[in-house]
Amino acid sequence: MKKAIIIELLYHHDFIEQLFNIYKNYYETHLYIGEFVNSYIDISGKNIHLIPQPIRVQKFKLKGIKHLLFQILDFFEFLKNSIKLIIYVKKEKPDIIHFNTLENPFMLPLLNLILFTYKGKIAVTLQETQLWGANKNKFNLYDHLLYQIYKIPFRLLSKKISYFLILGEYIKIPKILKKKTYFVLNNRQIELQNYNYKYIADRVIFTITGRIETKLKNYQLVFKAFNNLLTDNPQLKKSVKLMLLGRVKERVIYDMIKQYNLTESTILFNEFIDDKTFKDLLMKTDFIIIPTYRDSPYGSTKISGSFGDAVSFGIPFLLPNYYAESFTFPENIIRFHEKSLEKTLIDCIKIKFNENEYMELRRKAIDYSKAINEKMKKIRL
Repeated sequence: MKKAIIIELLYHHDFIEQLFNIYKNYYETHLYIGEFVNSYIDISGKNIHLIPQPIRVQKFKLKGIKHLLFQILDFFEFLKNSIKLIIYVKKEKPDIIHFNTLENPFMLPLLNLILFTYKGKIAVTLQETQLWGANKNKFNLYDHLLYQIYKIPFRLLSKKISYFLILGEYIKIPKILKKKTYFVLNNRQIELQNYNYKYIADRVIFTITGRIETKLKNYQLVFKAFNNLLTDNPQLKKSVKLMLLGRVKERVIYDMIKQYNLTESTILFNEFIDDKTFKDLLMKTDFIIIPTYRDSPYGSTKISGSFGDAVSFGIPFLLPNYYAESFTFPENIIRFHEKSLEKTLIDCIKIKFNENEYMELRRKAIDYSKAINEKMKKIRL
């Protein structure tokens, strides 16, 4: 049987198991996974090879100067592990290597070693297509610098790529890969069979998932809309809640919640949320909100993890009108304008209070998730 190696040393754990299972249908598959990323999923087995990363694990527990120092040490740890992986590749002689995450400077030594020592097939998951040259007209200075770092290695790699995966059908494909075969994979496992939603008539929970960081999502937009909503409709204060389903690390989040008088209307978490608790809480959610910024790469060259959360469990969700703005989504994905989010929230609350109407919307969301799942099942490597 032909042999495949999947490599994930950075942080994208969300769909690594389903990628591993897809490959197992066609190859004797080995997964080389970093200790840090494996701490989120704890995958194990005969062909699962854990790459020690004690420095990387420690780095994310530190702040300030210590974090910066460990950043340097982390790079040398990556370099050491890259050399080890080259030895593994020579020993295993795989027919194909799949890089699950490449868009990080720490991966460049390994990529260059693979390019010049490995003669087999290569596949990649495109996590951020702007760093492959997609949508260059929207580059900020940081993206431009990163693009220049990756430009030559990625161009060399593009000539050897057999196929690639993208995580949303609306993601822009870079020009250097236009002629290559690609597949669409949801960035979360579809888990409809494992969790059941229970309708509660007098409760509406809106949820924002993922890291609670102001640089990633426009929380102020959401807090302001909820403040206006509850000020104009005080009778909704007991029944309408906003849940931030992620660990809050920034003080500014608490300050904004206090500023907009949402302390009693917001559900917060100060500690890490384990996978089971996350999924259980997600199934109490009526709507997911994805408040990306207008000028962010999300919806263009990168998919929001919250999008995958909603699809994974068949939850209706609210999406800014500029997220994949030229793409037509089904009814379970509710578009909102940043200046009229309050109105969209009111419309959603009205839908939720009508059981038949809401459950029909939920059914459409589940059908959308099932359709994506069926497409993933048809992937033939």
